[in-house]
Amino acid sequence: METMEKTIIEEIIASEEHEFVEGDSLEVSANYVVLCEEKSFEGYTSRIYEQKICGETLADWVGKACPEKPIFLTLSDRENFLDLIKPYARQNEYTVVLFASTPLITKSKIKDLLGFAYRKRLNVCRLKKGYILKNEYISNIDEIYATLAYTLESNDFNEVKTVEDLSIAKETLTKRMFNFHKKNGVVFENEKLTNLNSNVYIGAGSEIGAGVSLLSGSFIGENVVIQEGAIISNSKIGDDSIIETGAVIKNSLIKAGSIIETRSVVNHSVVGERARVCLCAKLTNSALKNNAILGENSYSDNANVLENAVIGKNSYVIGTNRPVIIKQNDVISPCSRILGEKK
Repeated sequence: METMEKTIIEEIIASEEHEFVEGDSLEVSANYVVLCEEKSFEGYTSRIYEQKICGETLADWVGKACPEKPIFLTLSDRENFLDLIKPYARQNEYTVVLFASTPLITKSKIKDLLGFAYRKRLNVCRLKKGYILKNEYISNIDEIYATLAYTLESNDFNEVKTVEDLSIAKETLTKRMFNFHKKNGVVFENEKLTNLNSNVYIGAGSEIGAGVSLLSGSFIGENVVIQEGAIISNSKIGDDSIIETGAVIKNSLIKAGSIIETRSVVNHSVVGERARVCLCAKLTNSALKNNAILGENSYSDNANVLENAVIGKNSYVIGTNRPVIIKQNDVISPCSRILGEKK
């Protein structure tokens, strides 16, 4: 499966519309630090930043909003965050300090605020939750004084402290994700009944049915139809393919024009172009080459089914010490049992 150079979560964050009175962002050099606060109460340590929204932790959402790869640091109740960040406040002109409990921050907002601090020549730009600090200034202080700070409010920095906060953040981020995909030409039958993780790519013209789960690491090509209740995880689906109702695809590559029929399962396998996995069939640890067919209720494990081959319904094809090879254009009769090597 092809590796995506840029994660979808980063594109979603970068595409979010924003408004800022100071005008366009400037390209200002900066280090980025994400502080993960650990708060203690009666012997219990809270790590709210580990909570997940749409498959990503709060810390992940903040980290991937940073224009450059950030450093993640754990901050306890008793620590001064300046002592933590000083060793990293080097090379660039500024250090942007964000907190892992603010997952709604966007890349565009960070760039705008950094440009704002640069234009105003601020040593400190105090955010609703976080700071922009000039590195030259950091090296000479032990504490940040409010009188030196310029405060700028933004809903992007709303902090997640409670279950209710987490629910509000999830609603906001989920809306951003669906809007991102719809702008790219994706059609959702029912957003409320769709389980969509953040790091999922969906190509233009694809149609996603109600109750579908598209989980992290999945890449859906253009003009793909995914019907009700299908589950796709860490897999690539080629252009013009059809994934029927209740099909499950995990850790697999489905090439263009293929059909995965109702309630079938494909796991750790490759399905070639215009191939077909029929009703309730199961393909595991196998390759189904171009135009090949795995029949209804059949099971293939550790097999290499070559071009145009057909495995009849209710059959078992299972490799033992090495894969079974079904030759090109072979037709395996229904209810067959092939256990072991076939060449």
